[in-house]
Amino acid sequence: MKQARIIVGANYGDEGKGTVVANYTKAAVLKGDRVLNVLTNGGSQRGHSIITDTGDSHTFKHFGSGLVYGADTLFSEYYIVNPMQFEKERYEHNVDAYLVYMHENCKWTTPYDALYNMCIEHARGKDRHGTCAMGIWNTIERYETFASRILSFQEFVGYCTNAPEFAMGYLKSIRAYYDAKGVPFVDEDTEVAWKSDSMMEHFMKDCVHMYIKVITFNNYWEIFNLYDEVIFENGQGLQLMDMGERSTPSNTGIFDAMQILSGFNDVSLHYVTRPYVTKHGYGSFNDEQDKKFIASDIKEDRTNNYNEWQGDFRFGKLDLNDLSHRLYRDYNKYESLYQTRFSKTLELTHCDEMDRVNECKTALHNFKVNTYATAKV
Repeated sequence: MKQARIIVGANYGDEGKGTVVANYTKAAVLKGDRVLNVLTNGGSQRGHSIITDTGDSHTFKHFGSGLVYGADTLFSEYYIVNPMQFEKERYEHNVDAYLVYMHENCKWTTPYDALYNMCIEHARGKDRHGTCAMGIWNTIERYETFASRILSFQEFVGYCTNAPEFAMGYLKSIRAYYDAKGVPFVDEDTEVAWKSDSMMEHFMKDCVHMYIKVITFNNYWEIFNLYDEVIFENGQGLQLMDMGERSTPSNTGIFDAMQILSGFNDVSLHYVTRPYVTKHGYGSFNDEQDKKFIASDIKEDRTNNYNEWQGDFRFGKLDLNDLSHRLYRDYNKYESLYQTRFSKTLELTHCDEMDRVNECKTALHNFKVNTYATAKV
């Protein structure tokens, strides 16, 4: 590996990280380099969207956004895999043409984690937290509190193949774990699905198909050394870590990537923001304003619309002093630890909607500033 890049959302997510990852992948591939996209944190609650020059739209939840330009994908040990979403997206994006690596310690989400997430959020009514309904929090909590021994994904797939009755029994024990908490079903169809053995059987097939496709590993450098450039594609954004229980269980900054890189110094940091702030879903948003009062040219966002679980796509003003302090808190520890100064870039997306380039250069004088039009690479 010649270079590592870490792509971080500077705000609440939806900044344009997928566009930035795809752009760097495209440039590297044009030079003849092999590129690996690492899904660093979170899980398939991410939705990284790009719109190519031809107008084609792609949204990636379970694969790197550089896939459209030939990048392979790696799931770090901090990424939570979702076999159902993997199989769905695998065929949408012709993933079989590329390599996919999975760390052997990855947590994995079941249908019961996701359905329980939906049911609990629906039951909150007007007090909803806002969720992508992918069961991320619930998966992590189950790993921490489940009474039985947690099976690794490899172990579970082995039982699916060689002892399917045991695999179904394991899934039933997860279902019983949630039944003991009380499941406030959204509707009759949800209850029927919850109690159905056919959902388990379908999930087991998804797990087996996914395991056949992925290459499991436990040594990052055996994989990294096969590539010229490794791009860590973080999910979500830095501000979500400041919001308590309604935000995220993952580390959205450079922490996880730096743990993996273990002292490798040729690292460049790339913090992504729009010229304004956006937030998808419920919860506090101190700088929220109607977008017409922020800038007159903010376009209709093709990749972020209202949905039942997250709610509306909201807008606010970007305070550049707050942004500068937020980024400093994220990278300063590691510059001190490694006695180095990382190359740092502010990736400013949606610049055709609002011109704040010079403001950003002044406020973040130790950053290079790159600019992008609305979601195109």
